[in-house]
Amino acid sequence: MQNSKTPEATPAYSYPQFTEEMRKTYKILVPNMLPVQLGLICRLMKNYGYDMELLHTEGPNIAEQGLRNVHNDTCYPALLVIGQLMDAIESGKYDIHKIALILPQTVLKLLLVDYLVIP
Repeated sequence: MQNSKTPEATPAYSYPQFTEEMRKTYKILVPNMLPVQLGLICRLMKNYGYDMELLHTEGPNIAEQGLRNVHNDTCYPALLVIGQLMDAIESGKYDIHKIALILPQTVLKLLLVDYLVIP
């Protein structure tokens, strides 16, 4: 008789986990989609030992950066979020080996889910 237990499917990609050790040494970059709400969250999380920075970059450069890094069919809010994060990464201000990115859900579950993995 064969084993009736079906093997669990292994995920195609396992996302890295943010560990307790990383909390001590990593900076978490937060795109500025909702400045008031995300600013409050950043301040709140600092009380728990997280080093979070709300990005304040703006202007046409952010949209251009987004267009350089994602498909042109991406929704505009996602394009701006990705552009702002990529602008911060490429600025040289942060140690790219010690940063984590928060990717908020933009408009409902539009196309952003297809572009979450940024190598």
